[in-house]
Amino acid sequence: MSLPKNALYTNKVQTSYARNYQSQIQPQNGLNYNAGETIIINIPTSPNLVMSGQDTVLKCTLNIANAAECTANLDRGGVAGVIQRLRLFHGSTLLSDIDNYSALTAMMVTLQQSSDSCAGKLQLLQGCSNHTGESLLVAAAAGSKDFEYSFPLMSILTLSNNYVPLFAMSGSPLRLEIQLVSSINKFITSTSVLTTPANKSLLSGVELVANFMEISDSGMAIIKNASGGVVQWVVSDFRNYGYNAALTDDVETQLSVPIPAKFNSLKSLFWSFRAHSSGVAARYPNESCKFGLKEYSLRIGSQTMPTKPVSGTSHFFSELLRGIGCVSDINNETNFSKANYSADVPDAYTGAAVSSKSFYAAMDLESYSNCSTDSIYSGYNSSVDDIFYNPVFVPTADANIRVDTYAMFDSLILLENGVATVQY
Repeated sequence: MSLPKNALYTNKVQTSYARNYQSQIQPQNGLNYNAGETIIINIPTSPNLVMSGQDTVLKCTLNIANAAECTANLDRGGVAGVIQRLRLFHGSTLLSDIDNYSALTAMMVTLQQSSDSCAGKLQLLQGCSNHTGESLLVAAAAGSKDFEYSFPLMSILTLSNNYVPLFAMSGSPLRLEIQLVSSINKFITSTSVLTTPANKSLLSGVELVANFMEISDSGMAIIKNASGGVVQWVVSDFRNYGYNAALTDDVETQLSVPIPAKFNSLKSLFWSFRAHSSGVAARYPNESCKFGLKEYSLRIGSQTMPTKPVSGTSHFFSELLRGIGCVSDINNETNFSKANYSADVPDAYTGAAVSSKSFYAAMDLESYSNCSTDSIYSGYNSSVDDIFYNPVFVPTADANIRVDTYAMFDSLILLENGVATVQY
């Protein structure tokens, strides 16, 4: 007869010695940055060193000014919307490249964070809020204000179940490149023109606050014996593909969107639909609307997935949940509302009461749904297949839209003799 673990009182086995410490890494090209510039941060690598990517944050201060009294808001992803592109290099090897990072962050914050989290924890960390971003109200005309943030970056550093194995990258530093959006209007919406305060940059005091652990020699011996000399670092990653289309208000529109996603383990595809800003009405830069989407399917090689197109708002939403996890997962809380998810077109921004619309679509491509991938790849092998996304839109209003496809896939980074190579 056995006992449950609740009735066992044995002491835990002592862990191998490690020294935990925090380091504030300054970019190699200064602390202050304006729109369109690139932040370059070199993460040190050395023997016995690992990094907890999930405990590492980018610290910065956002500085804005207004010529007239106005209201302004960040979008759903908060200050992370200032990032246009995030790339990670080891030496000359490109390990990860996520373009249109701001729209992906807005999607994933809405899909993976609860309303309480967005209005609480994430508002303090990166300026999120419910159905929009934090209010950046500058009370007086011709005034200025600073906003401090310390937020985690969504990259392979945080999308891995393992610590970042810096000990196996000793050949060169791990280089993080963060390209900022080209203008303030690309990540903030307002009722008046926003600028950078005199004698200040858009972002100041930029640092990567990294959490490191230096493992003892005995601990490293265990790691090296287990890896056999070659460290295989498996991570999840995203890749972006953009497509522009014109919708009309008098005929049904069917698109055939090419997706050049060639991966050995393609896990999911996600889509956002954004209007190209025009005229004088302010828009949230990353809000995604339905635009009369009637149904969609996917053609991979000679296959059509699913055999009957996905149709209807509730069906769209259930497939979106399947794309990131499990529909019935009670621990997966989101920050959606029915009104925002069902909206066909964006509303003109008139102040804090106007929310950012949040319609997204997805397709789960894993062979084993809701399965742990610790020991197997379960994504679709698309390395030799052509992929086309086929949405159908019913007439709503004339609109020029951008369809952003985000491919979520497994990436294998091989580390040998201090040098990294990557396999998709």
